[in-house]
Amino acid sequence: MSLRGCLLSIAMTALLVSGVAPAANAATAQSTEKISGVLVQYSAGVEAVAPNGEPTGANLLRGKVVSEDLGGGLFALNFVEPMDKTLAKIWIKRMVLDRRIIWAEPNLAIEKASANISSRPILTQARAASGPISLVAKPAVSATASDQARVRLSWKTPSKRYGAKIVGYRVQYSSNGGASYQTLISNTGSSDTRIFVSDGIRAGISYRFRVRAITNDGSELNTVGASSNTASATVRTAPKPVYVTSAPRIGPGNITYLEQSISDRGGFAASAVRYRAVATAADIESVETSLCNATRCQFPELLPDTTYTVEVFATNELGISSSNATVPANDLYFPLQWYLNGKNGVSMPTAWKYSKGDGYKVVAVIDTGIRAHQQIDKALTRNADGSIYGYDFVSELANAADGDGEDSNPNDEGDSSGGNSFHGTHVAGIIAAEHDFLGSAGIAPNVKLLPIRALGKDGGTISDLVKAVNWAAGVKIAGIPQNKFPVSVINLSLGAKEVVSCTGGYASIFDAAIAKGITVIAAAGNESRASLSFPGNCNGVITVVATQALGDRATYSNFGSGTLLSAPGGEFNIGSTESPDSRGGIISSWVDSANLPSYRLSEGTSMATPVVSGIVALMYSMQPNITPARVRAILQDSVRPFAPTSNCAIIGGCGAGIINAQLALARTSALK
Repeated sequence: MSLRGCLLSIAMTALLVSGVAPAANAATAQSTEKISGVLVQYSAGVEAVAPNGEPTGANLLRGKVVSEDLGGGLFALNFVEPMDKTLAKIWIKRMVLDRRIIWAEPNLAIEKASANISSRPILTQARAASGPISLVAKPAVSATASDQARVRLSWKTPSKRYGAKIVGYRVQYSSNGGASYQTLISNTGSSDTRIFVSDGIRAGISYRFRVRAITNDGSELNTVGASSNTASATVRTAPKPVYVTSAPRIGPGNITYLEQSISDRGGFAASAVRYRAVATAADIESVETSLCNATRCQFPELLPDTTYTVEVFATNELGISSSNATVPANDLYFPLQWYLNGKNGVSMPTAWKYSKGDGYKVVAVIDTGIRAHQQIDKALTRNADGSIYGYDFVSELANAADGDGEDSNPNDEGDSSGGNSFHGTHVAGIIAAEHDFLGSAGIAPNVKLLPIRALGKDGGTISDLVKAVNWAAGVKIAGIPQNKFPVSVINLSLGAKEVVSCTGGYASIFDAAIAKGITVIAAAGNESRASLSFPGNCNGVITVVATQALGDRATYSNFGSGTLLSAPGGEFNIGSTESPDSRGGIISSWVDSANLPSYRLSEGTSMATPVVSGIVALMYSMQPNITPARVRAILQDSVRPFAPTSNCAIIGGCGAGIINAQLALARTSALK
């Protein structure tokens, strides 16, 4: 099934920041009269290659085919010559009657995909090193971030390395007294024997830590060594800000807020934390109250019929927090980023006080690839030699436009439609652009991005997408080195223009990724229809509808049953009063015609999707073991309701509301 021409840019139109020159339109739909092959899922125990050496099921198809392992139990039977779509569907119906095959669907493409899969030798690796020595864990709260739990770990190198070089350490921790351990940092990437760990560490929790050396003796695979001794630490901090749940107070009465967990209280008992609140109204004196408990403050002396804004303070022996605290961004184009801080934005400045991300949490951006850009370079996963680590799964040579189809270079080779969108680079910037005074501000500037190319100059195919998702999720695929950067989030700013049901093998791919603890986030699509594009219509996938600066659903956005929530995707000429120069678009990183870093305004569900992915990455940074199901539940309860006059409120199909990052991170922080 083809994603060709569907890809969606889903950045449908774009404007250069430096002027009003329009960028290329989204790719037009390509012919789907020919298909390049069939995607199949075999019954349990059935070999992919029949005894006669041909792919299993090839005898049920017309013409010669070549089998390609897509990972996760799916295979592509690629035709040597493309087959007529209508004829192919007849043969596919015949295939599914065979008991060896439980599911089959066409893989639409104009030209056949490459089926070259090289055989690989058995891989060797170094002998495992002994455990690091003398591990020590100590609380290390910074004076400049007194509400951030942080632990300093230090140790000595293993005594036995068997001639191998230490290339990093794996850091694990237990919060249940050592009954089980979770990986906090899979690979520090350094031989240093001291590290500070913060995101994912919570105040008031007793942790046990252990580390393992990762060594390499020149083999293709690294080796994880034995465990060190364990070391324990419990951190206390200043309290986190409370999240006020009530509307501005009109006259005497109560204001309410979320009850804080022991971690939110800085590790202190409820009796050791004091709350007070200040109510402010125009042209009159502020009113303070200490008639507060864990969830509310009473204001019996406010003037009737007067509207007050309220700020709540939490205090323990280590410090004080304010419900109105913000972490501003000072990037050059932040004033254009209405979607982060505007009336119908996602409240990022008040969310950043909880987290800006963990450098060991990884978001896979499956898209058109990546281009070097000063604002995202630090976020990109890297090989040992400093080159960008990722993969290119565009298998069709002409579409890949890099001369070799699949390879380990995720470089974006541009578009064929005239002008280059560098779509993946734009999406990456929305998630993780550095806060560096230079350009735009990313939502999760401290997380890592794993660039994976599944879209070429003319789009892509579902078989390439399937491979990309499987690889990101750590599935072993024949002929391809396994992904060495475990991901927490997969961002899919793409979709099929044709209606594609997410059943059978398609559904199994996303079910498997989610079962591994990965949250998958996908665009609703840009066809203005009341149904969701594939893969946004898959169960368990968080599907995002795009809204514009006025809080309505953008006119281009798909919507319908299965949508979890909405997020700002922008719409040109429907601007924000907070940032009129944005023209209603979403600004992010781009590369200009001279191959220099630049910035660009775009619109689309492609832009709304990474807004959610960035917020979810922050949730994983705060709670490394959070499950996709818990992520969904928190997001659904952490929205700003649509206005009664909004087309989302009247027509429906936009999910629970517009995502509210501050509330989502507050609820994540409050988890026990």
